[in-house]
Formats: sequence, structure tokens, C-alpha cells
Amino acid sequence: MKNHKAILRFINDQIFAEPLDDKEFNTVSRDEKIKAEKNNQYEVAMQLKKKLKIVKFCDRLYSYDGVHYQDGIYFKHDIAIELAGQNTRYIEEVIKQIDIHTSPIVAPSNGIYVMGIGPISIIWNLLHTLLIFPIIRMLNQCQS
Repeated sequence: MKNHKAILRFINDQIFAEPLDDKEFNTVSRDEKIKAEKNNQYEVAMQLKKKLKIVKFCDRLYSYDGVHYQDGIYFKHDIAIELAGQNTRYIEEVIKQIDIHTSPIVAPSNGIYVMGIGPISIIWNLLHTLLIFPIIRMLNQCQS
């Protein structure tokens, strides 16, 4: 989320009965920095994988921007922003490490998930079968 500090500040100031003082607020709201150093590409890759919620589908890597998953140049851009100041060889090695150590998401062959019993589960399964199943079937074609 791009403006998470402003949202947290609003919650702290307007919603909490006793707002956190500035020192506590800064501790809670800090953005963890990734330390990119020589020969730690694997560690950096695993940190980025977790921070950017990276997944692999149809042999492509996707990062989550807080709203939707992005691939291609947007994915590389997200990695480059996190590793600002590093040379391109380092960034490419981190991306390779992410690719190697990320298991692909495989769509179910029948496109049906068993969600349980109840009105919400029934609606979810119906929605999934009518709308999402055709998309999964199409995406399965790219795996072949």
C-alpha cells in the first residue's frame, strides 16, 4: 500500500482512545528496508518474495501492489525500486533466485474448489464455476 503511513496515522489519531506516542507509532509503522549486500542475493530474494507477495503462474512471476498482481516490466520495476542503487546484474540475479525458489501455482484440472457447505460457500462455488472456471481453463492452456 503506497500511503499506509497516512492511513495508520489517521487510525492512531482519530480512532484509538489513547493514541500511540510518536516513538511507538514510528516503530509500529516502519517500513522494513531490505539490505542488499554482496553475495546475499538469495536472502534478498526471499525477503522480496515475502514483502511483495510474489507468485509464479504460467511460468511468469507476479508481484502484488496492494490491489492486483503485476508481471512483466511492472514486476521488474517493483524489484528495482526495492533494490534502488544496486547494479542490474545484482537485480537480475535476485530475480533469478526468486524464479528458481518460487513454486508455480497450478490451477485445478476441473476448476472446482470445495469450499464447504453454507450459503456463502454455495455462492462462492457458483461464482467460481460460472466466472472463474472459464478463466482457469484458458490459463491452463498456457501451461500446456
